[in-house]
Amino acid sequence: MDWQDEQELVRDALEGAKPGATGWARANCPLCVFAQGKEDKQRCLSLNAANGWWHCFRCMCRGRLDEYESDSSETVPRLPPPDVTPPECFEPLWREPGASALSLERVRTYLRGRGVPSATWRLARIGVALDGPQRNRIIVPVMRARRMVGWVARDWTGNAFMRYIYPQGMARGSVLYCGDLLTETSDQPVLVVEGVFDALPYYGDAVACLGKPSAEHFEMLAVSQRPLLIALDGDAHEEGWALAQRLRMREVRVDVLRLPAGEDPNTAREQVLKALRSHKEN
Repeated sequence: MDWQDEQELVRDALEGAKPGATGWARANCPLCVFAQGKEDKQRCLSLNAANGWWHCFRCMCRGRLDEYESDSSETVPRLPPPDVTPPECFEPLWREPGASALSLERVRTYLRGRGVPSATWRLARIGVALDGPQRNRIIVPVMRARRMVGWVARDWTGNAFMRYIYPQGMARGSVLYCGDLLTETSDQPVLVVEGVFDALPYYGDAVACLGKPSAEHFEMLAVSQRPLLIALDGDAHEEGWALAQRLRMREVRVDVLRLPAGEDPNTAREQVLKALRSHKEN
């Protein structure tokens, strides 16, 4: 498919679509069938009506309608980089030698203490950087449509000035950790949290915003085919409540879990698991 064909398909799909309160219009993405072999039925294609930039939160195709290109005053939206590779000296923890190396026992103990069992290490492809700029950091890849769009490097020694670092150019406001869960058609709830380590204890049932939810995160959540359970950190309950109200206006099934002040979904695991079980039973 050439560039002009792509433009026509996107333009036809968005014809008649009206922008919402955030300035984005939505439609079913016509490119998903070419990129992923499956049709989009969740309106994952979004167009910024102000500047013509569009992108699909499902297949990650993106571009700009040519009728807007003469306007150079508009800022290019933040989008995830097309290709990201693991940090240098990356050692997987789900296979040997990382799975049993004595030098990494403290790393494995740290992960278990954060509620991340060894079975999740393989599923989430968690590793550690043994040398280089990310030395002594646990590496959690961030995937989207089977592509690595970033990673989170977390210091496990307690000695680093910055606990978390990310690859250069990674647009965190445009990426949801495990965001592909939102495209599944299911009545099982998805937990919406802030950080990767808040999501890992609930791997397969949680997405992380890699910080506070952005406008683009909102658009991704608004096309979710699964109910949402928002569980931001205890000091961000009002933000979580406001986010839920906006999502309800888009007819998203959503509830809010209020955590105690000073707690987050990782430290309040018993409360979060109870809430997830309750929603699944209902």
